[in-house]
Amino acid sequence: MALFRAGRVPQITVCSRRAAAAGVRPGMPVAEARAVLPQLDVREEDPQADVRALRRLAQWAERYSPLVGLADEPAPQSLLLDITGCAACFHGEDNLLRRAVR
Repeated sequence: MALFRAGRVPQITVCSRRAAAAGVRPGMPVAEARAVLPQLDVREEDPQADVRALRRLAQWAERYSPLVGLADEPAPQSLLLDITGCAACFHGEDNLLRRAVR
């Protein structure tokens, strides 16, 4: 799967590991990416939906830390958790990580 930015020449902005392994790269025109990987699932970027999803993820992450937030940017792309002192509640950082991943 890959996301693209609409414009005069639509370009790939982000791609999955599988697409990258096939030769798809950010900045590549969508037509070229589809020539490299014909079955490529290409979707238009939706930054507002991305921020909404990141906010939902932040709410979910509050079960692991009371200090959770988004990067302070107009279009945040990262989630920040301060787990200082939280690991003991999960019997160690490794267990906290395993539980969050699961």
